[in-house]
Amino acid sequence: MVTTRHFGKNAYFRVSMSLLIVASIACDSIRPSSETETILDISRNVSAGLFIPGGSAPNRPVFIRHFEYVTRGSAWGMYSTGQPGSGTQFEEASVFALIRKGSAGVVQVTRLARLPSGILSGNSESRVHLAISAPGPLGTGNSTAIVYFEDGPIFGGLDVGVPISGSEPIDMPVHLLVDARVSCAALAADGSTVAFVDNKGRLFVKSAMSQPEMVFDIRQRLGPVDVLRIKWEGFPVGRVVVVLDRGFVREVRQLETRFDTRLAPTFRDPDTLLDTDESLLAEIDNLTSDLGASSWRVPELSRFGAAE
Repeated sequence: MVTTRHFGKNAYFRVSMSLLIVASIACDSIRPSSETETILDISRNVSAGLFIPGGSAPNRPVFIRHFEYVTRGSAWGMYSTGQPGSGTQFEEASVFALIRKGSAGVVQVTRLARLPSGILSGNSESRVHLAISAPGPLGTGNSTAIVYFEDGPIFGGLDVGVPISGSEPIDMPVHLLVDARVSCAALAADGSTVAFVDNKGRLFVKSAMSQPEMVFDIRQRLGPVDVLRIKWEGFPVGRVVVVLDRGFVREVRQLETRFDTRLAPTFRDPDTLLDTDESLLAEIDNLTSDLGASSWRVPELSRFGAAE
């Protein structure tokens, strides 16, 4: 009787251990591939403008590209830790000029400047924008440009008309122009006067080396509105025009300061002022879609792991 009970316990133990070994072998056979993480390149062109030099010189597309390599977390890692396991491995934003070379129109991109990386947020929608100075009376523009980050500062020091002889980066230094939480900004035709709206809906103008001056509190005077776009029209400084969104209707207003500072209503179509650079950005996307890391002067994706 004792011998029988002892045999039963040993048999149960042996069967249990066999099942555990089989399960362990099965898990080991699938675990390595499940743990493998892949690196994705989600870089994209995010903002564009056209520099018009005038004369016989061709127009020059200028754009910002946001480079970002991210790790896609493995299914095993998500299961075992409960965490998504993804993260940014490389991130950079730079300003480029696009040039067509020779009779075949070979595409060349030349880096004009690298932007401060500390403001980039990773894995989010683009927040960086390019604004080239408004065109002058002959349709040509000053070659000065600014870059601004939504809910962040404005940087100056860009000359998008700089001579380009090859693909070697120019990497001109940019400097902090306005330290504020900006929602949108524009540069006047004189190349030095900036208008911007901050995150509280206040309209500011900054001339040359002066400090920004608040000229109109949009939300205080007009109620709860969002500013979708701001631009300069006229020469040498001209006037400020804004596109407002009231939730149920959009409208275009222009800043007037002759008798009283106000945003006067206009009868213009807001759509004519919105997304005017989308077609240019789509064209740049098409022309640069086959360029590799060496053309962009960034690290190869494979340097950070297994690419997908």
